[in-house]
Amino acid sequence: MIDCRRTLPMLFAGLLAAALAGCGTAAGGGYGLAQNNANVEAAMRAQAADKQPAPNDREVYASLIRDMQSKGLYFAALAHIAAYEQKYGSTPAVELMKGDALRETGQNDAARTVYDQLLDTADAAAAWHGLGLLDAGAKNFPSAVIALRNAVGRAPTEPLYLNDLGFALLRTGDVAGARVPLAQAAELAPGNGKIIANLAIYLLVAGEPAKARAVMEKSHMPPATREAVTRLAASIRRAAQVRRARSAAAAATHPTRVADATDGGRRNWDGPTPPLLERADPPRW
Repeated sequence: MIDCRRTLPMLFAGLLAAALAGCGTAAGGGYGLAQNNANVEAAMRAQAADKQPAPNDREVYASLIRDMQSKGLYFAALAHIAAYEQKYGSTPAVELMKGDALRETGQNDAARTVYDQLLDTADAAAAWHGLGLLDAGAKNFPSAVIALRNAVGRAPTEPLYLNDLGFALLRTGDVAGARVPLAQAAELAPGNGKIIANLAIYLLVAGEPAKARAVMEKSHMPPATREAVTRLAASIRRAAQVRRARSAAAAATHPTRVADATDGGRRNWDGPTPPLLERADPPRW
């Protein structure tokens, strides 16, 4: 998967210092004429206080941690989660942020423990998604499919869950099974570059290169991303060919085990798929 969310493709984020200097303004600091007007200074302090919530507000603190994670600052987030828990205790939402931060910082066993503890909470869908990402990161795609199906079952309109399920299915060789979740994800989040890239990968693997090119052109996909899409699709197709060859060899050696070797036949089907992007008729996913 082009972790264009991580698997297969990631965003680099830096900590931005809020440094807006009012050069030459009457009330600004820094360069310019200094102002000694006490009323102006008091007004500035009051305005800053209005904009800055109280530091002991737990919702504000949790929001700060979420913002850090959205910028990729997972190590810093872990430190603040520890401070939050010391001050306020924990909640399922904070534990979920901890699990994500642990996973993103490579502490997979600890992340799995956190996610497991959330499976009976209101955040179960996100916890299953986290478990699926852990399995996918370990290239255990069959287990990832199971976890991601659980995530989608609890949050059927979440495009990232659908996208990751579809990609995991592709990696197991279930091209036909990947079609619906990837199509759903693309329609639910048409502006998400990662999702559109995975749709293009699916089309290439499914033998629809013209439609894959149309998807990439319509989304104005950069050349480097197109090359990565093409390489990954070729890798997935090669892996599927290896699986088919092994299944054929196993069937020839043990004819009575053909069904087991092909794992159900249809699940590993890699032939042509129904048209995906033709819109003359109402879409039938």
